[in-house]
Amino acid sequence: MSFRSCQSAVAYVESLFTPWNIAGFTEDCVVRFSVIPELRGRDALRKFFMARSAKQKGYGLRKQFRTLMNDVMTNIWDGE
Repeated sequence: MSFRSCQSAVAYVESLFTPWNIAGFTEDCVVRFSVIPELRGRDALRKFFMARSAKQKGYGLRKQFRTLMNDVMTNIWDGE
């Protein structure tokens, strides 16, 4: 992965959270989000998104790529 491809990946994931879109995630995805227990699979992510979107009307997410080491990428986020 390059710096630019990491930035693109983070921007893509950010775009999925704005309309609460799980289509960009694979059936066997693993999502680690804040202090919430790890989510495994698209169905678990769908349930999480549905519950969260019901509470957060007009939610806006901003993500920023931070680091890349070997095959591990990190980002920071801010949501309102």
